[in-house]
Amino acid sequence: MGLAEEVGEQLCIQSCLELSQRWIEQCRNQHLECETVYSNELPSRVLDLSDCYGPVNLRLYEPIPSEGAKYVALSYCWGKSGNLTTTMANIAGRKCGISWDLLPNSFRDAVTITRGLGMRYLWIDGLCIIQDDKPDWEREAAKIGQVYENAFLTIATDGAEDPTRGILTYRSTDMVLQIGTQNVANGTLKFRYSHSPTRKEMWMMFLYER
Repeated sequence: MGLAEEVGEQLCIQSCLELSQRWIEQCRNQHLECETVYSNELPSRVLDLSDCYGPVNLRLYEPIPSEGAKYVALSYCWGKSGNLTTTMANIAGRKCGISWDLLPNSFRDAVTITRGLGMRYLWIDGLCIIQDDKPDWEREAAKIGQVYENAFLTIATDGAEDPTRGILTYRSTDMVLQIGTQNVANGTLKFRYSHSPTRKEMWMMFLYER
């Protein structure tokens, strides 16, 4: 949808939101097939972030079956610390409210980004799946692929080893290396190597540009 080279080393929230909005608008205008396959049915549980123009009032929300709305999903590395979860002991409290002070930095950034894009609902697996309830975990874990597929967009925190690191952190442009281009029909194919600190390997990206 967008190019990694368009993202600066210093990530301020406003510039990230403006860039994201531009990418979303490009996707809407150029990828019409996305709208035809998109389903806005909410997962079994989401985080309700409240009206994006008011104060943050965060709570776990269980929508009625087939209730539809746009939502954002967060993909992150659990790591060894900062793994805020929902359990059988605290789910009732989570539905009443979740204190901002409890959230690790990556969760806070995800809330800020979601509200900044004008959306109310956010899905985070650790909070939206009851982690010590085996039937619930097995049922909801089986739906994870569908949850990401139906999300309006997914925030991937590839640069953070655990949720305490945050999303809007320094980004080294050395992590993306363009190694060549090739002209193809109606556009250009770019070959890039990319590396994430949360992964041991590198991978090649093929980016088609009209």
